[in-house]
Amino acid sequence: MFNLQGAGVFLPYSTDPNRLSDMGYDWSWGGGARVGATWGVTDRFRLGFSAASPMWMTRLEKYRGILADYGRFDIPANLQAGAAYDLLPNLTVMADWRHIFYSAVAALGNPSNPLQYKTMGTASGPGFDWTDTDSGSVGVEWRYSPALTLRSGYHYTTNPLRWRSVTVNVLAPVINRHHASAGANWAFTEHSSIDFAFVYAFKNSFTGVEWIPQQPGLPFGAANPRATITPWVQGWELTLGYNYKWSKGDESLIPARL
Repeated sequence: MFNLQGAGVFLPYSTDPNRLSDMGYDWSWGGGARVGATWGVTDRFRLGFSAASPMWMTRLEKYRGILADYGRFDIPANLQAGAAYDLLPNLTVMADWRHIFYSAVAALGNPSNPLQYKTMGTASGPGFDWTDTDSGSVGVEWRYSPALTLRSGYHYTTNPLRWRSVTVNVLAPVINRHHASAGANWAFTEHSSIDFAFVYAFKNSFTGVEWIPQQPGLPFGAANPRATITPWVQGWELTLGYNYKWSKGDESLIPARL
């Protein structure tokens, strides 16, 4: 789902000014493939690995005048590896690493400068100029009782933004390097449980040079040596979920009892 507002300033640089901004929500669907494996090295130590292809998505036709490759916005491929170790029978620590291939998606990885007339939306047109990222996470899970499990974690990721691309990335300032989380699972019956999680993204900022698009007297655009831009982001996320486990031999589509 995609909705962009207030980007009319880019109209002279779009190949399709009628599908650039303030077009309401547009929807895209697609698919990809993921493979993975886990290996129990010992009774207490486990390793895991997964790899995902890009999620090839249909084009966002309402915004093909601003998104590179005529509105295509694929979800990038990624690689992930992790390990888990049981310090105690009811206490597990975990760590993992992930690499995301942002630069392989035109809308994300294409250079954002120089911004020239009627180039936005083409296959080689301006993108967000993101680099690939590497991230690491550590977490702990404490199975306090058969009914209650507590979890906590920390995540760090490298910054996908480049100093030269902050002008365009005020539209999507993805610069949250540090995240902390806490959560719990409460099994209130034999079959039913509730998951709760809270994630806090610490405030992070990134400064880069302002890039002036193509204008009269600036045929290819230019960096403005007298101005910088500093986008920043801070946020939080709250998740609540319900889980149901069917009993062995229970073939009903709707649980007979919770």
